[in-house]
Amino acid sequence: MKRTRGNSETEDHGDNLFAIQFHQQSKDQALFATAGTNRLSIYECLYPTGIRLLRMYADPAVDECFYSLAWSYYDGCIPVVAVAGKNAIIRLIYPTNPGYSSDELSYTGHGHAINHLTFNHTKPHILLSASKDHDMRLWNIRTHTCLAILGGVEGHTDEVLYAEFSLDGNRIVSCAMDHYLKLWNLDKPKMKAAIENSSKHSHKSKVSFPVHRDHFPVFSTRDIHNNYIDCVLDFGKFIISKSCENEVVIWKPGPSGVQPKSSIKNCVTVVTRLPVKNADIWFLRISLDRMKKNMALGNLIGKIYLWDLDVDDHRKIRPSILQHPACTTAVRQTSFSPDSKTLVACCDDGTVWRWDLIQSAKADP
Repeated sequence: MKRTRGNSETEDHGDNLFAIQFHQQSKDQALFATAGTNRLSIYECLYPTGIRLLRMYADPAVDECFYSLAWSYYDGCIPVVAVAGKNAIIRLIYPTNPGYSSDELSYTGHGHAINHLTFNHTKPHILLSASKDHDMRLWNIRTHTCLAILGGVEGHTDEVLYAEFSLDGNRIVSCAMDHYLKLWNLDKPKMKAAIENSSKHSHKSKVSFPVHRDHFPVFSTRDIHNNYIDCVLDFGKFIISKSCENEVVIWKPGPSGVQPKSSIKNCVTVVTRLPVKNADIWFLRISLDRMKKNMALGNLIGKIYLWDLDVDDHRKIRPSILQHPACTTAVRQTSFSPDSKTLVACCDDGTVWRWDLIQSAKADP
């Protein structure tokens, strides 16, 4: 699948943009957001190749630096963006309802910077945050409640850099500076009760919500990477992860089919390792499209690697590469539009790039 470059934009601060995400539930507009410095910017993709800035939000703290953002929706239809970073404060922004804002829409609790945010795919009111304080937290944005903390006894022992829900919303996969990848089960009775009860709790109550603490992941391994692990994605029965080792790894927990069932609980099977040049720095994030058929990753010299994952044998995957002479700084993150036809990317020099799928012409029957 070939792609052609559309427009690009440069944000006036000219500084690092660490996050970019399309709003996957948007039907009428192709909306995406970027985050970097103390700003969150909302853009619209225009037909056929344009980009238009719709709104920009600046955090009251000039020393804030946003590292991550995540889209969801509130009350069934109102788009909401969660954004957080250096100052460990989660802000909720309603880009299509700018008047809908209050102090209640800022969450605190983490003891250090927040490195990543993501919403549950099946429960869009449940937000997950991963922090430099070694923990992850679950939040209910309907009731503005912190409902659970994941970490502790057998949790991560260094910064949690990334965490993601499975497609069914029942597990979390996390990665950290401690070189560990961990799986957390959200189907445990106490965790399920905490999620359910958090929707009944009033944030105006004088009694604080009893936050559930989960110290024990169901799976843990250090056998995939030998350095900081800065991105991990759930890929059905497989997991995709990367470190600062110039490669992306597709693997699965447990033994391969030819190994005996008595193998140790936390063993892993590596399916394939996908080489990437000039990707030996951390905070370069992988992205998958909505159908999990396409994967993208930028490198530190402005190139974007694209892989088609819709194949029978992942060991035979080969990338295509997007590049432009004016794009020469680190591509921190990419994001696919809901229909996968558009890819956007953000870079260290404050630039935003758009790439569009080239539609092949079909002959009339």
